[in-house]
Amino acid sequence: TWWPLCRSRDLGPGAVIGRDFLDGRVAIFRGENGQPSVVSAYCPHNGADLSLGCVRENRLQCRFHRWEFDASGVCQRTGSGDRVPPRARVFSY
Repeated sequence: TWWPLCRSRDLGPGAVIGRDFLDGRVAIFRGENGQPSVVSAYCPHNGADLSLGCVRENRLQCRFHRWEFDASGVCQRTGSGDRVPPRARVFSY
């Protein structure tokens, strides 16, 4: 089943939109490559709302501690430069 969350024209390059979805919240973002992505909005590090973050290249960066997640939900960087925990990820749709 498809659930409309926003219109494509409302999601420009580098944009992030937060929406309540089912019993949770999602972050919708579009990277520099033009690819739209939808992930769970809660950062696994401290639970911050990822929809308040920003896009860095093709990754969504958490505003709180700057962890960065790719379109598949896998954490690619930590804000401190520490090694990324192997299971650090958010659910991707």
